Amino acid sequence: MNPTNENQINPSKILQIGMGFWVSKTLLTAVNLGLFTHLAKGALSGQSIQNKLGLNRRSLFDFLDTLVALGFLQRTGLKETAIYTNANDCNLFLDKTKLHKWHIRNV
Repeated sequence: MNPTNENQINPSKILQIGMGFWVSKTLLTAVNLGLFTHLAKGALSGQSIQNKLGLNRRSLFDFLDTLVALGFLQRTGLKETAIYTNANDCNLFLDKTKLHKWHIRNV
């Protein structure tokens, strides 16, 4: 008896849930660090972001480029020459100063 595609077990459900957690954790870390608030003031290099947030150099570009891949940040250049900015929605809704003003206006 040969198993059919319907009977094959695969890890897709587990991976989907696990990856969803990683995405959420990455976003929440950026919010908690105030990354979007810093970038709302203007574009920053990776080095400037590292200095402002006290991030470890080893994981800096992995973290920032994950946020780029997820659409939360935009980037020009690569690694040491990279300049990061907020995506438009993040610039409006994840900048703590704008969020506070938006909340007051809409409550």
